[in-house]
Amino acid sequence: MQQSMALQASLAVPKNLETRQQGIMDAEIVLDIQLTLNQGDEQLKVEVNTINQVDDHRVRVLVSSDIQTDTSISTQPFALMQREVAPNLEGWREKFRECPIDIETTDGAVAIAEHDKGLVVNGRGIKEFQVIKGEHSDAIALTLFKSTGRLGKDNLTWRPGRASGINNTVVYTPDAQLQKSMSFEFSIALTDKVDHQTIRCLEMDYLDTPFSYQKQSLNSFENRLERFQVRFEPRPSQKQFSLFEVHQPLMLSSVGHSFIKDNAVIVRLFNATDQEQILDITQFAQFGEVERVNYREHTLAQEWAVKANNSIDIRVTFKV
Repeated sequence: MQQSMALQASLAVPKNLETRQQGIMDAEIVLDIQLTLNQGDEQLKVEVNTINQVDDHRVRVLVSSDIQTDTSISTQPFALMQREVAPNLEGWREKFRECPIDIETTDGAVAIAEHDKGLVVNGRGIKEFQVIKGEHSDAIALTLFKSTGRLGKDNLTWRPGRASGINNTVVYTPDAQLQKSMSFEFSIALTDKVDHQTIRCLEMDYLDTPFSYQKQSLNSFENRLERFQVRFEPRPSQKQFSLFEVHQPLMLSSVGHSFIKDNAVIVRLFNATDQEQILDITQFAQFGEVERVNYREHTLAQEWAVKANNSIDIRVTFKV
């Protein structure tokens, strides 16, 4: 069961940089927004669709909160990054060649927290964010897209004097104006705590969506089979199957086949807690062999401690 809400928002904006400098709002951005909440799911799913017809601009979504903080939290591989929000910019030209703006990147999730409450936003392919300070509460700004018509601009407000990337050369990038239809997805969750494990669980629940497909018969008109005998025998299978289960605060990072041993797979588990965890290998008793290996699949000392914010690779061999 789910509930959905469809919204449409429109913004009056300048068509290009020339009209922007003149303060003329001669274009319009239309955003179709779909909000979906599934029963039993603590994340509100958001989908934004738009057709961009404006040059040289940025579109962001502001997710408001009732939180005030001086630190932003974002996910990176095997770790959380905590960064200062709204650095002091007074006299920055004396210390920096570029303005130290707190526009940051994330591998998936962005969060802000205060005491016993937090706001977590997961973006599907959305990598840039900024925490906007407010008088009484802060907001998370997600960058949906940015368009630009050329590289090599001089004397920008945040980068005076130096060209943006290519000195003394202007490279025109018409395709980077992103004049096309685009779709963006992210989720919003309110939590009681914003520790590493909570953020990772929300991130995995949203981003690691299981996939399925429908098996279809061949089209006998286009695929002539008169000369062949093709037998589509029924192959019943279980609706659910579990290869193994880990009843510990260790998260599944990946599973891949072994390049060295036949009938074996490599399982990578990640410790997103603040304490060392000891992997209980009796959870893999149904396999023929369990070994700890490194990234090159070389066997290591069979010690099963996983430090905080670290991973462990194990090679499990099937019984044949």
